[in-house]
Amino acid sequence: QPIVECSTGRMIGVEALARWNDAQWGAISPAEFVPIAEADADLCRMLTRCTLNSACKQLAQWRGEFDFFPYMAVNIAGAELYRDDFADMVAGLVAEHQVPATSLVLEITEQSVITDVETAAKTMNALRSQGFRFAIDDFGTGYSSLRYLQQLPLDILKIDRSFTQLITQDATSHELTVGILQIARTLNLAVVAEGVETAEQYAVLQQLGAGHIQGFLLGRPQPADAISEQLKALQPPR
Repeated sequence: QPIVECSTGRMIGVEALARWNDAQWGAISPAEFVPIAEADADLCRMLTRCTLNSACKQLAQWRGEFDFFPYMAVNIAGAELYRDDFADMVAGLVAEHQVPATSLVLEITEQSVITDVETAAKTMNALRSQGFRFAIDDFGTGYSSLRYLQQLPLDILKIDRSFTQLITQDATSHELTVGILQIARTLNLAVVAEGVETAEQYAVLQQLGAGHIQGFLLGRPQPADAISEQLKALQPPR
């Protein structure tokens, strides 16, 4: 799904979304299969590696075809941050596909790091020192602790869709969004507002100075080939 610059509408990144189309059962929602995978350490590792490998492979293809290619955000199960070999696995995949670490953003949730913040931060710092970036996903729905935001090496804060979708209807959601944006500015974090579905929501977020946005208004989840067509339009003449 595209992530666009709020001020211009230009795509600057994409989020990799897991989809499973089964021959017998048809389309299976990630809400069904991801929790099952994350409940089993081996399945969780297989899904994580498969997703990261696919992301790196696609980035390598775009890098070969286009002068500009978007960063790829990939959701990471919190349990992976506590595994000793996770940092090496991620670094190995970008090296294998010869893509820059800066083109990969690893998304984590607030809940996924509270078990052991110190260990999570250690793993994240090891990867960040190599150029990888981190985003805190669905901000505002978990503990939303400023202490965690200060302790972790984060680059991007993603405002949960529950705030975005009510921003034009509910004064409290509007003011909370303003507060979240101020927190992000204070901590020098980039912002992605999720779940933007209407032009009115877009206009308010643009007025408030949200840096980047994501949602059905800008683009629904789509195959990588569809993103490639959009990148062609952004490609300067050679």
